[in-house]
Formats: sequence, C-alpha cells, structure tokens
Amino acid sequence: MKTKIYMLLALGCLNFTPISAQDNNQSVYSETRKFIENAETTRVNKDWSLIAEFRSGIGETVEFFPIQIVNLKTGEKRNSLQVNVQVKTKGGGLGATLLGIGAAGVAGGLASGNAAQSSEGSIIMAQAMRKDGLIELYVDNSEVEELIKFMEINIIPNLNTKYKDKSSEFIFIADELTFKFLIHEKRKRLSILVNDAETYEFWTESNADRIDELLPTLKKVNSKDLEF
Repeated sequence: MKTKIYMLLALGCLNFTPISAQDNNQSVYSETRKFIENAETTRVNKDWSLIAEFRSGIGETVEFFPIQIVNLKTGEKRNSLQVNVQVKTKGGGLGATLLGIGAAGVAGGLASGNAAQSSEGSIIMAQAMRKDGLIELYVDNSEVEELIKFMEINIIPNLNTKYKDKSSEFIFIADELTFKFLIHEKRKRLSILVNDAETYEFWTESNADRIDELLPTLKKVNSKDLEF
C-alpha cells in the first residue's frame, strides 16, 4: 500500500473531519502481519534497547520498537516496527460504544479466518478484545523509511513552531495505523489511530514534544545491526 501523507492548515479555529476506517482501507493489513500468519513456524525477535514509549495524561501508552521475524522453515527474515497501543477500556473490555463495532461481528470474523473483515469487526480488534485493550500493530520496512522522511522533513523542523489563531496537522497513513501530529497555536498533540476502528485512539499532549525520540527507533529497523 502506498503511504499517504497529509498536512492540514486551519485558520481561526481547529476544524477537521476524522479519517474513517473505510477511508483507511480497513481490510488492508501489513506485509509483516501476512508474513507471520502465512509462516507455519516463526521466531519473533524484539529489540528493547531502543524502545520509544509515550504516555497520556490518564496512563494510556504507545510503544515503538524494532522487531525481526524469522520463518523457521525457510530461514527468510523480515525487519519491521512493532507498535503496541494500550488504551483504557470500559468495564474491563472493549465495548461496542467505545469501538463502534459489535462483539458478535468480531468473533464471527475471527472464527472465519478472513483478513478482509466487514465494518463489524477485524482481526486486529479481535486481538484487542482478547488482550484487554492491547493492540499489536506492525509498520513495514518500506513504510518506516517513509515515516522517517516524513518526520525529518515535516515534524522535527516544526517542534518549536507556534501559531496565533492558526493550526497545522501532519498526517501519515500506514497500512495498520494513522500517525498524526497537531500544532494548534502553542499546543501540540501526538495521536495514533488504529485504521480498523478510528475511535480506538491514543493521544498525548504532555509527551508530544518528545516525538524526536522516536527517530532512533525507526532508524534501527532498517539498520544492519538488527541481528540476534
């Protein structure tokens, strides 16, 4: 899937329409996820030395770290970025009100084993239901390269930017997640949305200024020293 990058400018007030799951091609999953699911046996190596973690004011988290997946039968290897998103859920589980999906639809989609799920559910959201809100997302190597360029060209140079009666939002869409960085006057916000269900969102303002700490993690995905 070709990565899409947007920058939104607003004058006077912030006013933007959330990206819908359908606009984000909710039935499209990363090549990394397909690689894991298609291999009969795999080894997943995770490098925790360069984890980039961001927390929200209410204790929600998003973690970025490099991984290497090995098909144990063929020996084929694939480097990728894993993104763990943990947001608070109502009643100890994922309610239909929170996610905008039906539990029955998710369960049915999971049982069918069909990756191209309907709007009622998906394999990613079914994972969250099993893990009390934790979602494991993957960003392919090629998408990581684009995300690095996106950050270095658009976000890092604007970390100290401030507006008066204006806002600017930078948006990067990968197969499984949408990355947003908002500058609204003196305020900044980092958001990570799950493409399968745009209402499942992590966001932080208190940690947004630390976004440059993500770059070393992204670059490690494509480095030759990611070996185990």
